[in-house]
Amino acid sequence: MCTTKWYKQLQLEFNVFSVKNFTKVIFMMDYLYTNITDNGSYKCIFFHFGTNKTINPQLLTRIGGKDISDPHKHTLCLQCDIPNEAIHQNATTIDFMLKNTTRQLELINKSRNRNSTLIASCTQTSHHDLYFPLWINYHYKMGIDHFYIYDHAPSNLTRLHHSLKSYIDLNIITIIPWYIDQWNGFKYRSSPSEWIAHQIWSQNDCIHRYGYLYSWILISDVDELVVPTGNLTNFKQMLDIVPSNYCALQVLSYNFKSLHNNITISEEDRPKKFIHRDQKSKNRNSHSKNFVRPELIYYFSVHEVTKSVNESPVFYADVQTHARMQHYRADLIPTEQLANFTIDTHILSFINQINNSLSSIL
Repeated sequence: MCTTKWYKQLQLEFNVFSVKNFTKVIFMMDYLYTNITDNGSYKCIFFHFGTNKTINPQLLTRIGGKDISDPHKHTLCLQCDIPNEAIHQNATTIDFMLKNTTRQLELINKSRNRNSTLIASCTQTSHHDLYFPLWINYHYKMGIDHFYIYDHAPSNLTRLHHSLKSYIDLNIITIIPWYIDQWNGFKYRSSPSEWIAHQIWSQNDCIHRYGYLYSWILISDVDELVVPTGNLTNFKQMLDIVPSNYCALQVLSYNFKSLHNNITISEEDRPKKFIHRDQKSKNRNSHSKNFVRPELIYYFSVHEVTKSVNESPVFYADVQTHARMQHYRADLIPTEQLANFTIDTHILSFINQINNSLSSIL
């Protein structure tokens, strides 16, 4: 058993989400408490299972070290090593003590190794159910094996489990309840900085919670489709190009817009109607999306890797010969700006194949 003892009594909310390879407990906390974690006030105290006899206490440390580059300064990733005496137990109970509140989590050692051929996808959503069929079908066709969807909607309002039931039954998706207002540290606001905070929490949660199962994880949104270019036709071909010492493949973004009123366009028809794209892609680390190698990632921040193992570099896809990301914007193109856009139907060759893949068995 591990008890996290808070030596300074603080009223705060935090998220405890994973044991990676059953050797560490991973924590997420509000960045507000950076100075406290830096001065060693937090410890993880382990007990022999079923007894009050302690194993050696472990200090909580920041994943990637104190000098991690975090431009948004919203989320703190911490870890606590599990002593050898506790690693080999089939199940361990961890009590997380916060002032007068105790949270308990059972950790089960499944001894499951990363599969070098599997690719996962992580995203977050709130009431965007209509986007998912096309998004899942397309990315499944391209090579995604499993989708992890962080649902920001309240449990009494969400419809995801109903609208995506066919995918759940096929074990293609996992829905993680992630209601924003559960955290005292992040009260819901519509400001961009608050939304960035929620994204960072769920993105890092997904990488650390599920990363040990996969060779790659795609971090993207439900209004975006990653498209192979050149002679490439699927994600495996795209990822095979990336050298083994690189921590991520970053795919640059283009906005795709329409001349039609988007209210009258079904989600299935969106790629067929939204064919006007920007002439130039967005810059690196700006609205880009990434395939990450979880074992090489310390910290991820919305559009970029901000801390990697051994400073592993990022591989940037060539938009003409490797891959690009198509972001489908809801706003229409003013007639006077039409000359600034290029007609692009490259994705349709992939979309037309979807009916013969996943959607045919739903």
